[in-house]
This record gives sequence, C-alpha cells and structure tokens, in this order.
Amino acid sequence: MSQHGFAWGQRTNLAYPAENIICPKCGIASIFSYLRKYVDSFSIEIDQGTKYPDLMGCGTSAFTIVSQHAIDSFKKWKITGWEAVPVQIGAVKAKKLKEVEPPQYYSLLVEEGIQYDKKRMEYRSVMCNHCGRETVTHNGDITVVAESWNGKDLFKGDYMGFVWCTEKVLECAKEEKLSNFSFIPLRDINKEYGAREQIRFKW
Repeated sequence: MSQHGFAWGQRTNLAYPAENIICPKCGIASIFSYLRKYVDSFSIEIDQGTKYPDLMGCGTSAFTIVSQHAIDSFKKWKITGWEAVPVQIGAVKAKKLKEVEPPQYYSLLVEEGIQYDKKRMEYRSVMCNHCGRETVTHNGDITVVAESWNGKDLFKGDYMGFVWCTEKVLECAKEEKLSNFSFIPLRDINKEYGAREQIRFKW
C-alpha cells in the first residue's frame, strides 16, 4: 500500500516509439530524452490511496511526479536543477478518490549534476558502440566526487537514477508542508534499508 494512504499510480498512457528512444543494438531506452523531445504532457492511472500527496508514488520508477504546490514551492525557494512536464490524472480506480478533484501534477526532469567515484565503487561498464550508452554495475559503496557537483539543488549522478538534493530542498519541503517527501542523508546511503535514517514529515 502507499504511505499514509497517499494516492499511487502504476500505469501511464505513454507509448514509447522504439525508433525514437530505443537503441536497436543494446535495447536501452532514454525516457527523459523522449519526454523532452516528444511529449507535452502524459497521464497516469490512480490505483490506490485515499488522498492526493505532493509527491506521487509511481510504479514507473523513472518518474518523479509532484503537485502544483510542490512546483510553486520550488519556485518560491528558488530551487534549481529541474524542468517539469505536465501529468494528467487518467482513470481513477481508488474508490475514495473517484469524486475528489486532483491537483495539477508534473513529472520532474532532473539533470546529471555529480559524478560517482568509480574507482572506489569498483565500477564496471559495458559501452554500446551504437548509441554510446552504458550498462553499469558496482561492488563497492556508493561514493560521490564532491568537487564534481554542478551547484544545483536537485541533481542526479552520472549513471544511477537517484535524485540527490541539497539541504535547501529539505527545508523547503518542511516549511511548505510538502506531503509524502522523504530524505535519506548521504552518510546513510550505504546502510541496510532498515538502518538508514529517513526524514519524513507527517502531514
């Protein structure tokens, strides 16, 4: 179930045209390139939940879906490092939300903004000689190269899908009461899931 009864979706209406985003050799798809080039908006089906949050859980994990309230808060706090594509609410299967007007939602597009320390992480990669994208694995702890940070408040690493953020984003979520946001400090990222500190605000 979704956290605290918040709405959660699994399916979108996106049908990716293979010739645009999928490499014919390695089969890797670039979802974010597709969104930027070909999509003005898309919709998501709501499978469960009793209330709409500011951060929407999505079974298609590549998407970070946030409300208009979150977008307005990011602008107010001058949070940097993101773009947004509108997301519409499609079919609502959650009974308690069928008659509830949803907020406007957006999918955040966050750019690469920091490099991982590939030597310390025992990084291994296979490069596709057709599209240039990597398939990667690592055996060591997740470690970043601090001086490679691009200075943005929201950013991703150079190969894993985590969205990293500054303390400013955490403070924004706290002060603006953004629901369903949670944060894991960098010092805890390599701990077992149950041992990590998870900062979650209860509203």
